[in-house]
Amino acid sequence: PSCRSLRDCNGPIVALTLVWDVRLVDGTIAGGAETSPVFDPTREHDHGVAVHGASGVVLEDLTIERVAGDCVDVDRRDRTFSLRVAFVRSTCRDAGRQGISANEVEGLRVAEVRFERIEASAVDLEGRRNGFIRDAMVQGNEFLEIGHAAVAGVGASPVLEDVTIRGNRQLDDQGLHFLFIGNGEDRGPLTVQANEVMLPSQVKHMSGSAAGTLMRGDPPLTPCLFVLINAP
Repeated sequence: PSCRSLRDCNGPIVALTLVWDVRLVDGTIAGGAETSPVFDPTREHDHGVAVHGASGVVLEDLTIERVAGDCVDVDRRDRTFSLRVAFVRSTCRDAGRQGISANEVEGLRVAEVRFERIEASAVDLEGRRNGFIRDAMVQGNEFLEIGHAAVAGVGASPVLEDVTIRGNRQLDDQGLHFLFIGNGEDRGPLTVQANEVMLPSQVKHMSGSAAGTLMRGDPPLTPCLFVLINAP
């Protein structure tokens, strides 16, 4: 909305940079796409909200839609990482990249968000090589028409710890996985509890535990609830 033509739209609509104790509550943040966008690397930073190097940020009761990037992007700014960021009781739909992408954050909460028509993954915990994801909770969300995974945790970072995936519902079998997490580093712990899924999960080089997750719907390509690769 703030740029004059689509080719100039490669930045966030709302930028929360190096700020603290901010609540963004109740409303709609809409990008310029007339239909559900597909991934376009020339506009992948066209986010609904960017939280960079900020702390104590709450995004609540929002509808974020029709953006070429992520509904919410959480990252560091210069040497300052983001701390205590919550995206709750909201709707994220029609995103050309991720629903919410986290690259360097401690204390992330994604709860009671409905993700619809997301080109890549809905919740992407993708720490960069020198970054980290610590103390992340993904709870009570719904996932519909997700291109890749409902929850992904790849990235090059050696630190992905204290992550809980609890009480989420996958509403269709579109995409590749419910959970796709791990890289070549031994990371964790990861806790997976009481989710309803329609696709299997791939877990690689992660320590942790799982209990109470139910797979429903037609049998998937693999009968496994979890595929474990080189798991500690």
